[in-house]
Amino acid sequence: MVATLIGPDVEFQGSIRASKSLEIEGKVSGEVEASGRVLVRPSGELEGNIKVHELMVAGHVEGEINVIHQLEVVEKGELYCELEFPPERLILSEKARVGGKKTKNKNKESPRD
Repeated sequence: MVATLIGPDVEFQGSIRASKSLEIEGKVSGEVEASGRVLVRPSGELEGNIKVHELMVAGHVEGEINVIHQLEVVEKGELYCELEFPPERLILSEKARVGGKKTKNKNKESPRD
């Protein structure tokens, strides 16, 4: 059951703090913090600073991302980000689009840079 739904006809700019699940079918830009699961549907777009327990990407996500438990990018999902590690689980579909860089800490550069 979804606690909060951002519908396909909604564009939101600002900060969202959710204690339960959040589903995005519209456009969200800004800061998103959630202690539950965030699902970005194929029609959904999420851009900004994102700190969540669990993130599933079927749409488009871009920004600075910190995922605690699980990050999943499914087929046709797009993830372009600076990703702070480690999520406990990272799942990438064969046809997912992923780009960006990984960092352990915002203040330290990745050894690959």
